[in-house]
Amino acid sequence: MKFVVAALYVLPHPPYFGIWYFQLLALRRAGRFDITIHVPPPDPEARTAILLLELSKRATSSRVLNKSWLANFARQELDGYTGAEVVAIVQAAAELARESHATEIACQHLISARHRVPPSTLEAYLKQVKQDHADQTTLEGLTKAVSVPASSPDGVSAAGATNPTWRQPLTFQLYLTVSAILIAVLAILMTTYIALEKE
Repeated sequence: MKFVVAALYVLPHPPYFGIWYFQLLALRRAGRFDITIHVPPPDPEARTAILLLELSKRATSSRVLNKSWLANFARQELDGYTGAEVVAIVQAAAELARESHATEIACQHLISARHRVPPSTLEAYLKQVKQDHADQTTLEGLTKAVSVPASSPDGVSAAGATNPTWRQPLTFQLYLTVSAILIAVLAILMTTYIALEKE
């Protein structure tokens, strides 16, 4: 009998600095979590199916349930949204309908809910910012800020940021070592104090 154990984590690009970075490097060693599988957001047909499924559970106007309108909404307004975000949009639309004392979800509720639930994928977020803000310099600055990888000190400085001294690799290791020593000294002092109190 053979068993296959599959596991995953959703953090494709670990931050360069931070306490978890070294643990994530250990996870990505050969034979562990060394394979990266890109799972793209659902296509327009899948987004439409998710919308239909979620809206069928709630009181919804017949115009919203019109497949052509719903497919158009999913294709144009929800491009790049994940499945969970599409579900969140339907939930937000239901809340908007309830707040406006409507008996069913209308088209306007879905459109307004899209603005309440921002996309989490970078491509969809940049597209939404471009639609919502015509200011091209803001969009270019945002694109540059998020597209420069912070996977190395050079990437951070290329983005125009500076590394705090305590986060630089050698200093950071020294910081962790000193912290561990201080915790050990504190534990010894507490143990000694407790022993003296008992006597």
